[in-house]
Amino acid sequence: MKVLKLSIIISLILFTLVSCTKEEADKKLDITGTYTGSVDYQGGQGDIANTKGSLTIVKSGDVYNINFSDNIPSIEGVYLNKGTNVLFPGWDGGSSIVITENSIELAMSKAGESWAADCRK
Repeated sequence: MKVLKLSIIISLILFTLVSCTKEEADKKLDITGTYTGSVDYQGGQGDIANTKGSLTIVKSGDVYNINFSDNIPSIEGVYLNKGTNVLFPGWDGGSSIVITENSIELAMSKAGESWAADCRK
């Protein structure tokens, strides 16, 4: 009888763990889409700033591309760090892109150009 109870308890624990793991995987953050808000650029194409601009994140294979409004140059070939909501451009050390379910904060620089954005979905 003790063995049967123990087997039932272990089965319930394993079932609960497997169910929770599947739920977490199903809640994967979808970062693609259009975000609106403040976008800024400084560089070869001049200085561009718009508090009502937008950016669109598009996935192509394993990489993401970020396309901006207002003729701001795109950022291409960005990778998502596994298990996080941080995109990694592989650029200058101070560059970062942090995304939540409904927002994106971007601060990037490369070769004399810089991009900044604070936008919402």
